[in-house]
Amino acid sequence: MKKIAIIDRITPDEIYATYNKNDNGGHSKAIIKIQEDLTFKIKNSRNIFLLKGDSVEIFIEPRGAIGMTFLMFIMPLILFMVFYSLSGTLLQSTSEVFKIIAGISGIVISFISTYAFYKLKPQKLPEITRKLKGSELAATCSTGCGACSSCG
Repeated sequence: MKKIAIIDRITPDEIYATYNKNDNGGHSKAIIKIQEDLTFKIKNSRNIFLLKGDSVEIFIEPRGAIGMTFLMFIMPLILFMVFYSLSGTLLQSTSEVFKIIAGISGIVISFISTYAFYKLKPQKLPEITRKLKGSELAATCSTGCGACSSCG
């Protein structure tokens, strides 16, 4: 999966980037109130010369993105249903409140295990594939809003 990012900070050991506000035309992040200046580490194994503010194309491994999506959105729902069902079946409880509390505890366990998994397992960083020129960057903006780094 390829995305456009902007180099935010360069240190001797690491490079940090932020997503382009208008990647693929539109400010969809504003709808769900995602922090626009969220930075993340990226890998520059091709040793491309970069400066702060440069726009780059990064490659995110699809398998990792799909796995993270599953762990963040699907697994909590599955564990909610499992804990809800098992609390009624195994403990033979007819209290709906107890079943809901058990289901919510399944969601909490899912989030804690996902957090622990990603803290303990070394992550593959997104890889810089190429540095984008101004004309290529302007072509990614289909809205022409003038407010983002792609078109303004």
